[in-house]
Amino acid sequence: MIINKSESFLTDDEIKDLRQINKLRTLTNQLRTDEAEKEIKGIYDEVSEKLDVLNYYATERYSQSFNGDKMAVLADAQETLSYITKEDFLDYQQANSHRKIKKNFDGFCQFLWIVLIPQLNALVYNGFSSTELQPLIEEKATQFYRSPRRKRRSEVLPNDNLVNPSYRKVKQGKVTSQFPTSVKNAKSNYKGLTITSGTDYKCMIPNSSNLKKLTAQTKQVLYWLLMIAAYNNLTSDTDEFEFDIDSYFSEKGVQNTQKAREQLAGDMTLLTQMTLQYTITTGRGKKRKEKHIGDFNIIGGWNWTNQNKKDRIRFNFTKDMMKQLKSYEFTTVMNIPRIFWRLNTHYNPSSCDLLIKIATHKNMNYNKSNADIIAVQTLLDSTQHIPTLEEVNGLNRNTAERIIKPFERDMNALHEAFDWCYCKPRSNGQELTPEELKNIDFNVFKELLVKIKWKDYPDQTARLEHENQKSKALEPLKNKPK
Repeated sequence: MIINKSESFLTDDEIKDLRQINKLRTLTNQLRTDEAEKEIKGIYDEVSEKLDVLNYYATERYSQSFNGDKMAVLADAQETLSYITKEDFLDYQQANSHRKIKKNFDGFCQFLWIVLIPQLNALVYNGFSSTELQPLIEEKATQFYRSPRRKRRSEVLPNDNLVNPSYRKVKQGKVTSQFPTSVKNAKSNYKGLTITSGTDYKCMIPNSSNLKKLTAQTKQVLYWLLMIAAYNNLTSDTDEFEFDIDSYFSEKGVQNTQKAREQLAGDMTLLTQMTLQYTITTGRGKKRKEKHIGDFNIIGGWNWTNQNKKDRIRFNFTKDMMKQLKSYEFTTVMNIPRIFWRLNTHYNPSSCDLLIKIATHKNMNYNKSNADIIAVQTLLDSTQHIPTLEEVNGLNRNTAERIIKPFERDMNALHEAFDWCYCKPRSNGQELTPEELKNIDFNVFKELLVKIKWKDYPDQTARLEHENQKSKALEPLKNKPK
């Protein structure tokens, strides 16, 4: 593709620098060194804004050049793949050793998806699914690695006559509970966006102008997949799963339209491209240990099982994600109100985060005195959609309009799942009087607790008994002398 110099907004020297970046970033048969990375960053920092404009312009020009011709995009992808060798993959793996990409079929496919990002963007730009590239990528990967035998599993969803019809069960752990629903506070560089959630959780989204923007709807899709994982017996790391998109749209309370399918496809692609890393802390005092986990993708791949009707989706979790789902952290499933998928993320952007935090707190502390009491500050920290005090003070300092009212609005949106009220700290759940409610300012608000009154929460007695029996069975092993 030829870029018109007059339209690039760059000087001759900056164009020269850009060519140097391209030279450093497109090394195929040579290992990219740390010095090269530093040189890229140094040049990038000088012309970052203009490079963003040029990158967007170049990507758009490339995507437009196909004029909606899907076969032309696929032919371009096929030609690109024809130049890729196994040595290219091994060089990339060595240069990105921190990502722990394995020398197997799935690892090679992951590498090829990165190689074909321009073609992926072009397909999405012209209204096609990125999964059109899947057969080409798998065919190329089989030239060097044996394709794993995947056990295909149809979805197993709960029978509403047998379970509480107001709740679903999902696999739950730190990797999913802290999953962000906004790009707020994201840091951008030439590799993409890095979103920090909490102190030890990061989500990385690669630079791609046609990737769907991360929203709370992405989290709704993720938890739908976690629900399928909870109702299926996870055996092999290569298991594939399928679900009927009508069942998902029915749960969301929306019609199966072209726009809804595009939204779902965009979220599935985003979950395939983004990588996560986080830290698990176990023990206390001298026995305190930290275990770093990452970088890994959530979904290994997905596609429509019927390209014409597009009525079912087949997907598989990555091996790293399957390992997490089968780990001790995910052994306990969590009950989540079905209203979660029907929440309007446009009018109530923080409701999804608040509901997940409250449901997780209930699940972890069931049968404890604090199971239904949680701090306001804890809930504020769980979402990126409500500004912090520092952000508000930097503008109009109106904490009531920008923090308290949005919080109460999005909590009230959860009325189908529970009722709630403020209560005083260190008061054993004593509710505020009507007079005290009228005089709430931010200094009082941030110290308050929230009392949750669940509606028809599922009984957990059987689960607790099972966990106690399991704990007793493991007790001899814990006390066994080393």
